[in-house]
Amino acid sequence: MPNLDEILGLLNRVGAVDINRLPLAPNGPPPPIEGDLSANVTPRVGTSSLHVETITGTGEDGHASDDLSVDWIRLASGDWDLCAELDELISADEPVNTRVAWETAAWYQQIHYYGQNWGIFIDEKAVVRIANQVLLKYLAAGGPISATAKKSALAAAQAMLFTHEVFHHRMESASIRVSAIAERSTYPEYHRLVYKEARSLDEPLEEGLANAFMYREFGRRAPGLDGRMSKAAQKYMLASFKDSAPGYRLATDILGSFEYGRALRDLVGRILNRSPWHDSDSWHAEMALALTGALFADDRIPTFMWTAGAANPFTPPLRR
Repeated sequence: MPNLDEILGLLNRVGAVDINRLPLAPNGPPPPIEGDLSANVTPRVGTSSLHVETITGTGEDGHASDDLSVDWIRLASGDWDLCAELDELISADEPVNTRVAWETAAWYQQIHYYGQNWGIFIDEKAVVRIANQVLLKYLAAGGPISATAKKSALAAAQAMLFTHEVFHHRMESASIRVSAIAERSTYPEYHRLVYKEARSLDEPLEEGLANAFMYREFGRRAPGLDGRMSKAAQKYMLASFKDSAPGYRLATDILGSFEYGRALRDLVGRILNRSPWHDSDSWHAEMALALTGALFADDRIPTFMWTAGAANPFTPPLRR
């Protein structure tokens, strides 16, 4: 189990802690970045803790998996129960295929920029809107609109957004490993010179890979969903990728194992070299799979639901 204080000590030593603390999603509503985040938490009805299941073996991206699968169905019945909000949206009769912008639906606050307040933040309204769209596709396939279906759709939406942001944690994890090995700052330079300096409609590459990772990993990370709901969620993802912002839309081209692996090696090469230009050689290919495992397992990543306009806008985080 990694120690956050030790990680921050390493990053400080190599000059990799960025005092500007720029959020990854500048259009999203950034939570407090100073002080105790728990002071802004309002408990919801329900006190259920998460059931987690250890995943062993090899993940789809080729390296040994050390992740934990969150029981999203149980979570959707506890602190993160949004069925009432979903009912309101269903009554509003939102059109089918209304797109939710992946770039503002959730965001990852990096350890490099936010220190103890790092983690994943998910917009409640985005969860409800995605769940509604998933539910419409599920109903089109002949599924009944029941309380179980609503909770499953909400669970699917939560799992999607969480999994997308987990990929960003994996890329930051890779950069921290490089900093530990090479004793140099890596992530701030990559983020400033590569991520934020997108040079084409296919960039940032990291966002396209995060969407592809979300799609490829969805079944493994949301195992409690029934088959029809899982298929409805995957149909939603595929349809949304085509209309997404630059970078995010690249996912449609890298869903296959070969294409995904090649793009992942490309991205890790950019992180290693802190530059969009690098030699895509066999060393990068091997290092890509070795570096990109998450430093923190799913249930150890601080994760909050964010509610716009609330006095205390954050729900309790994921926990055991």
